[in-house]
Amino acid sequence: MIPFGPFEPDKSLFNPAAAQATCNVLPVADGWGPAKSLDNISTALSEQCFGAISARNTAGNYRIFAFTQTTLNEYDSATLGWTDVTPTAGATNLPIDSDIWSTAQWGQTIITTNINDGPLAFDMDSSTEFAALAGSPPVARYILTTGEFVVLMHTSSFPNRVYWSGIGDSTHWTDGEKGSSSQDLPDGGPIMGGVRVEGGAFILQQNRIRRMQFNPSGNYTFSFSVANPSRGCVSPASIVEAAGTFFYLDEDGFYAGAEGRPIGAEKVNRYFLADVDGDFITSVQGSVDTTNKMVWWRYRKRDATYGLIGYDWQLDRWTELGVSATFLFNAHSPGYSLEALDNVSATLEGLPYSLDSRVWQGGRPAFAGFDSSHQMGFFEAANLEATLETADIPLGGSNRAFVNGFRVTTDAATHTGQISAKATHGASVSYNTAASPSTDGLIPCRSDGRLHRFKATIPAGEVWTHAHNVDAVVRRSGKR
Repeated sequence: MIPFGPFEPDKSLFNPAAAQATCNVLPVADGWGPAKSLDNISTALSEQCFGAISARNTAGNYRIFAFTQTTLNEYDSATLGWTDVTPTAGATNLPIDSDIWSTAQWGQTIITTNINDGPLAFDMDSSTEFAALAGSPPVARYILTTGEFVVLMHTSSFPNRVYWSGIGDSTHWTDGEKGSSSQDLPDGGPIMGGVRVEGGAFILQQNRIRRMQFNPSGNYTFSFSVANPSRGCVSPASIVEAAGTFFYLDEDGFYAGAEGRPIGAEKVNRYFLADVDGDFITSVQGSVDTTNKMVWWRYRKRDATYGLIGYDWQLDRWTELGVSATFLFNAHSPGYSLEALDNVSATLEGLPYSLDSRVWQGGRPAFAGFDSSHQMGFFEAANLEATLETADIPLGGSNRAFVNGFRVTTDAATHTGQISAKATHGASVSYNTAASPSTDGLIPCRSDGRLHRFKATIPAGEVWTHAHNVDAVVRRSGKR
């Protein structure tokens, strides 16, 4: 059996246990499974999305907000449209060179901020539009909440400063009152974001990670200490909280946690850094897909297209998606009535997701995104076209081998296979014409070489669950 190995393009080309290419598949324990496509369900925003949040209100219902450069919007699942909830003072002005809106939920209030507009608040129980957060908070680039505090970070004048509100009061920002104060971080470069943890937060800087610890019995509300002096973050939007830790992109690759556990080393780091457009590395944007236990990062490639690379934190494995998305976020479905389904499609066959999809069930988590038309959708539609490749395998040991057929171990009823033969590892890969299996599952071929590589393709929309390996019919070259 020749496995479809883990996607680890940084590994040696001669490593038979690692695959150089996979696309549109998700890791499973002993192979690969299908990845679902992104299909839109909403009408279009007026501009590209640069921030989104799904939040639960007092009544237990989830509401979705999406932010562009100049507008703030709330999704209406009944009409599939967007309600403009931009402050009456006028349009917002997000700088879009590398920024997105930084957003957090504080009780029933959504607070979103950027370096130009500062914190804007929306009370889900009473507001009809966003308004400037009361209490004269700093105009900061990033926000998080921890315990009973709202934390704002990185202003134009003080990119290394952390501010926090009064305890239990998001509108109180008077230094020295109700525990509110600020702290300058003396080294490590500008603050790139933060993540909340029990009793405080981790603050990620360009070249440091610091622990912000609640100190109720001390003279200061929070104390600060260096958690990692040699690790930092290059892209603020790459920071993703998931699985009780956080993931982020540093200058040399992907890491997890304050300890800087390498998750991409000798797997995908070199591949990614060679593929990403260096001028846009600070714009890499990540999100969590809790259903599939994945963290995904969207990035601009050197050819000006966009890619998605994902990490399965349970299996410690990577994959790629060939999907064009302009923004990713983790959402909880607001739920849809039968009348709302009529707005989606006049027929059941026309619905973008199956009737048992979590999208139709209010409160279920689902991985979401916006497409190039600025429409929101969920990665819950039909299976994507999947491609899987093996490594180059010396089937005849040091001798040439002849392959006259192979089977792909998969429950995909429809699939095709291809084979490439080479005399040396340095030779280029050239696949034969794709062929379908016969009634007994054998894909016929006539391939002679010292090294063989196999490729399987499962078409878009095919219903399947697993693809594991290839079983080749082999004999020594020159023998009958």
